[in-house]
Amino acid sequence: MPRTFQFRVRLASLIFLAALAALLPACDKSIQLNGTPTPTLQDAPTTTPAGLPDLSILSAQLVTEDDLPCFEPGAQIEVVLMIQNSGQLESGGFSLKLNEFELVIDQGLSAGESMALTLPVTGPDLAAEIDTRNQISESNEGNNQFTHRLVVPTASPACFPTPANDAQVLEVQSLLEGHRGRVLSLDFSPDGRLLVSAGDDNTLRLWRIAVLSLLRVMPGHPFPVTRAVFSPNGQQIATGSVDSVARLWRVDNAGLQYSLAEHADWITSLAYSPDGRILATGSRDFTVRLWQSANGQRLALIDEGMTGILSLAFNPESGDLAWGESNGTVRVWQVQDSRWLHTWKASDQAACCVAFSPNGENLAAGFEDGAIRIWTANQGLLLVELQTRSGSLSDLAFSPDGRFLAAATPAGDAYLWQQQSGLPDSFQSNGPDYILKGGGAAILDIAISPDSSLLAAAAEDGSIMLWTLPDP
Repeated sequence: MPRTFQFRVRLASLIFLAALAALLPACDKSIQLNGTPTPTLQDAPTTTPAGLPDLSILSAQLVTEDDLPCFEPGAQIEVVLMIQNSGQLESGGFSLKLNEFELVIDQGLSAGESMALTLPVTGPDLAAEIDTRNQISESNEGNNQFTHRLVVPTASPACFPTPANDAQVLEVQSLLEGHRGRVLSLDFSPDGRLLVSAGDDNTLRLWRIAVLSLLRVMPGHPFPVTRAVFSPNGQQIATGSVDSVARLWRVDNAGLQYSLAEHADWITSLAYSPDGRILATGSRDFTVRLWQSANGQRLALIDEGMTGILSLAFNPESGDLAWGESNGTVRVWQVQDSRWLHTWKASDQAACCVAFSPNGENLAAGFEDGAIRIWTANQGLLLVELQTRSGSLSDLAFSPDGRFLAAATPAGDAYLWQQQSGLPDSFQSNGPDYILKGGGAAILDIAISPDSSLLAAAAEDGSIMLWTLPDP
């Protein structure tokens, strides 16, 4: 295999770069030259006699210094020339001229060897010539010239981000305190009168929203409680824990009804079907299980090549079940037919949260890099992609009236997008409409009241924050 040498030539003075900056204002971190060298009559292929070197320029590539994805005007621009000795004898040192710049290369090339020379360019017209001082006797002196019109790079859209939307700031209205550790999960009762919270302190807590007071502490879990959700009729609460057990509780007397102990790892997500008859549980053990909420009997085990399950949501209209996984996959399962409806490998980042719109027409998924993608639930068409300002996400929720999409972040704030025309693809992609300022602690979960008037957030510092949402 031929050896390859690489040399980088720096000029003591690069006055001509100012003119080049005007010609090359755009940005791409590596621009491949299109086309081929301009042919001349001397470029016709010839037979290389034995025993002589034959130097030629194989290719040229325009680069930016330090491989910057978006270089500024005035940054040093260079071209890489690939030179080869295609003859059968070592060439010895040779001279090279690139536009107005000329230099001598002391290092010769053995037969078949090549080298890459990095040189500054002075304009879009490239003219290079090998052995300008006739130091070497070559088998073909007619292929020593190389001419090309450099393609002026076009600007990448990434270099011109859409200006951020001017967001209105909403301050915390109320705090609920009492948990002795992180609050990991929240849910409003269907009538909006109660809020259930679950946390690291192994407890559930029920709060009266009207008077912002604690109604009951439910200490039945031996380990931290990761999730808690109300049933659609408000009579039952399902919980999940790091002990891999899901539990069903009566709301009226806090009594434990059933323990669902089949998962092999933490339960990360829970969801009731629209009619309340089925409870879905998702776990880090790569499975989703369906249970009868009335008696705790397992209905189905879904274990078809998934990764860790991070979030679950039932479509309120069709009853299809969606979930997000730790490898960035988002799936939709038709419960009635026991088959896949959609599978998207939407990102390399974990799909931390999924939420259906209230009318069931669209599915939103949030990812750990801060991206939010919204698809049509039936056809699976991508409608819009949103981006949080913090660059990461921990939860998503649509308001029940469909006006808002809320996102929680580990940075301690929540973001609120408001539909502009009643359509989910009318959310402002250049930023949220409202920023819900928290107290600085990471927000781990959010819930919106049934009347869409309040947003509750579970905080890492053990508090629960409440904001009043904007009126219609």
